[in-house]
Amino acid sequence: MTDTIQEVQETSFATMPISDKVQRAVADQGWEVPTPIQALAMPGLLDGDDVVGLAQTGSGKTAAFAIPLIESLDGKPRGVQALVLVPTRELASQAATEISSLSKYNPVRPVVLCGGVGIGPQIKALKSRSTSVVVGTPGRILDHLQRGTLRLNGVRYLVLDEADRMLDMGFAPDVGRILSHTPEKERQTALFSATMPGEIRGMVKRHMRSPRYLTVESEAPTVDTVEQVYYRMDGRDKTRALRALIDAEKDPVTIVFRRTKHGATKLHRQLERDGYKA
Repeated sequence: MTDTIQEVQETSFATMPISDKVQRAVADQGWEVPTPIQALAMPGLLDGDDVVGLAQTGSGKTAAFAIPLIESLDGKPRGVQALVLVPTRELASQAATEISSLSKYNPVRPVVLCGGVGIGPQIKALKSRSTSVVVGTPGRILDHLQRGTLRLNGVRYLVLDEADRMLDMGFAPDVGRILSHTPEKERQTALFSATMPGEIRGMVKRHMRSPRYLTVESEAPTVDTVEQVYYRMDGRDKTRALRALIDAEKDPVTIVFRRTKHGATKLHRQLERDGYKA
C-alpha cells in the first residue's frame, strides 16, 4: 500500500477544482457537500493518481469516479477515452445514468454495453466518433473486443467498480483480458470494492501504479446496525414462511429481494393472490 487515508476533511463541491459545467450539473443535483468517499477519492483522481477505494454500495462512489472521469475527457472525437467496468447490467445502467446527469452540460453520452439486450444497437453506437465513454459488464465488453467492434487503445481513464463482486462472479480472467487491450502506461485507474481480498490486492499490484488506498473510517458495516437472521428450509416452504414472517413482524413496509426478475414476479403474484398489497 502507498498510503491509507481515513480522516475526512471538511470540504464542499464549490471549492473543488471542477469545471463550471460540472459544477452546474452538481448544483442541479442539489449537492453541496461531498460524501466521505467523494471527499477522499476525488482530489487524487482529479490530480491523475490511481485510487483504490473501500466503499459500500450507496456511499456515493459513482459520483466519486464519474466527476473526475468527465473532467479527464478532452472533448475531441478520438474514440473511447474512458471505460467503466461493473458486474451487472443494473449497475451499468445506474452508472451511465449518473454520468449522463453529471455531464448534462458537456457533450458526453455514455454507451452501455451489457448482455441481455441486442448487440446491434450497441455496435451502431460504437461506430459514432463521438462515443468517448463506455460503461459495461466484462462479458459483453470482451464480446465486442473479440468482434472488433470496440477498441480500447485510447482509454485514459479506467474504473473497476464493485471489483469484489466481479471476482465473486468469476469475471477475473475477463477483466485481465480487457485490461490488456488498454494502454497501461498512459491509463489512470480507479478501483472500488467493499472488501479487499487477496485476489483484489493481486489485481491492484498487476494493473495499478502506486495507488492511493482510501478507507472511510466512519462507514459502519451493515452487521453493526441491522439485526440479521437466516432460516434454512426447503424451497417449497419459502413462500409460506415469508407470509408467516410478514404477519408476525407487522411492519408497515417490507422489502423482499429475489435472485432473479422471474422469481420476483412470481412471488409478487403469489402475495397478491394471498391478499397482500405487493
